[in-house]
Amino acid sequence: MSKLSDRMRRAARAESRPVGLVVTATAPQPSMLVVAEVTAKDAAQAAATADAVLLPEDAGAETIKAASAAGVPVAVRLPKGDRERVKTLREAGVDFIVLTEDAAASALMEEELSYILDVPGEPSDTDLRALEALQLEAILAPPVDAGLTIRRSIGLRRFVAFARKPLMLPVSGDIGAGELEALRELNVILLLAQGDSAAQVREKVAALPPRRDRRRDGGGAAVPSFFFGNTRTVEEPDEDEDHEHE
Repeated sequence: MSKLSDRMRRAARAESRPVGLVVTATAPQPSMLVVAEVTAKDAAQAAATADAVLLPEDAGAETIKAASAAGVPVAVRLPKGDRERVKTLREAGVDFIVLTEDAAASALMEEELSYILDVPGEPSDTDLRALEALQLEAILAPPVDAGLTIRRSIGLRRFVAFARKPLMLPVSGDIGAGELEALRELNVILLLAQGDSAAQVREKVAALPPRRDRRRDGGGAAVPSFFFGNTRTVEEPDEDEDHEHE
């Protein structure tokens, strides 16, 4: 499992609520991850202020090594790469790859990496359904340019419903807390920010209220079960209902 995959699963889970007088010293787990897209010269600096770093296609091994030294997952954009190029990047320390639809199909065959597919425009429902079969960690959806309207949120829900993958979404540094919380409800787990605004977005994510655990509210799981592979959440029966049948 890649570092990104592990961190996404932790972020996707609803935060547990302490019971009784339990004191914990552990830092709160972010409920969304900020990926900083940077140039090679800014890679090491961005790695200290983001949850992951996305480098350009021409990033060399030294740049990848410098970014990886901070301990965060490092990615490279690969518009038209193939398996050999992906293998080279993996050996250099890359954790995940952001591909386009023009990349070679063989690019997805290298193991021990995660893959995110950049899907532009408004794909058909049929195209989105076809993505479910691909070994993708997430889908990079088009940015929300004029604010998150109900119409745009329906479009994002369509991505998740048909492709059954979590989403990565480009955001700007001035995005509001309310919009971030709404995106989280739409299963946007990864936020793609330019390097100079990544720290700002990350601070806003850290300040968000905990994700509501809908199981406690009688509304089912807060996150779709496909986020956790084949793991399914089984709801426990209500104790009052058990007593009624005794």
